[in-house]
Amino acid sequence: MGKIFWNFCFAFIYILIATVGIVYTPVREISLYMAAETLYHIIIFLYPCVLIELTRNEVDKIKLLLTEIYTLSSDEKILTKTEDALMLLEVRPFQIVVFRLISINIHLPLHFLAVITSYVIVTVQFTHAFE
Repeated sequence: MGKIFWNFCFAFIYILIATVGIVYTPVREISLYMAAETLYHIIIFLYPCVLIELTRNEVDKIKLLLTEIYTLSSDEKILTKTEDALMLLEVRPFQIVVFRLISINIHLPLHFLAVITSYVIVTVQFTHAFE
């Protein structure tokens, strides 16, 4: 899980460096290598978030199937097994948390976008202040 944190940090740093590079170059562009590297780190950061959300949707489907089996079954053995499975999914919901601080889900890229937007604005303002 620490790798997700590092991917977040690298994506954040590369976006800030690319922004400063765009602001400071006279033609307002960055190198192709820098753009590719920035895009690579953003994709590597977003990929686990999408996969975890897809897995969470599958777990929700499993819960629905277990609930349906529980309500329609009359066999006592099946009822106890499905009740145990539903209890396990309720007690231990599917979630991944990095350093007990950041929950990895589909909302994380939106939070990342909000943070990076504010930092990019501050970076651009400071670069104009020091020119």
